[in-house]
Amino acid sequence: IIFRLACYVDDYNDSAHYAGQIRELVIQELTDAGIEVPYNRIEVDILQNATGNRDAPKSASRGA
Repeated sequence: IIFRLACYVDDYNDSAHYAGQIRELVIQELTDAGIEVPYNRIEVDILQNATGNRDAPKSASRGA
């Protein structure tokens, strides 16, 4: 399902504020109705070496 909603505001500078509020209300109403909205996600694992420091990427050694 794809929703499309168009709204008009008197001041363009307020449009992002109202757009955010509308998105929050839509998500809340869908959640209250038991409708789950799937979304893309990325899982990031931060690896640490034995000393507890993050492993730095290996760089090519600079020769003289």
